[in-house]
Amino acid sequence: MVPLKVARNDKQPEFESMTIKILKESAIEWVRAHPAMFFDAGQATAQNLVEQLTNGARVLGATTVETITAGAWHVVAAREDWFPNARIPIPGDFKFSALVGFPEQGDNCVRPEFLIAAFASDVIVKAENSEPIVLGTVLPEDEIYEVLARNKTWCRVIAFRGVESRLYKPPAS
Repeated sequence: MVPLKVARNDKQPEFESMTIKILKESAIEWVRAHPAMFFDAGQATAQNLVEQLTNGARVLGATTVETITAGAWHVVAAREDWFPNARIPIPGDFKFSALVGFPEQGDNCVRPEFLIAAFASDVIVKAENSEPIVLGTVLPEDEIYEVLARNKTWCRVIAFRGVESRLYKPPAS
């Protein structure tokens, strides 16, 4: 228990006990269980993720953001690499062990790349002149590699598929 000073009705502050809950699940599992905290409609969808990633790239200075759909894949790419402009970097291997804040977008905001990693089953992250980082199951003959090969002007690409629509279900009372 941590004592907390709380002022009530212009009285002197009183001490109350506050409980801090330590999460037992990973950050990604926790986010998956609470999508309403990250999506306006309370639901994770591919379209929501594309919108958040597009806005996030623009906030970090990408002016040429493109979005395309190639089969089951959703692609957000730009001719500028927006990753280095962030105050709080994301893991280089795209494997998140904690929420990554996004202060450039506002208080209590989370980097949209974290949400992609949490809600998409397959993800490819590619920077200019680098090998792609692949999460999930993406075969070498997958159509996404053709899309990446055709678009040489992109400096940063995030492609994803397999977003399971997750709707927030309030706990039973």
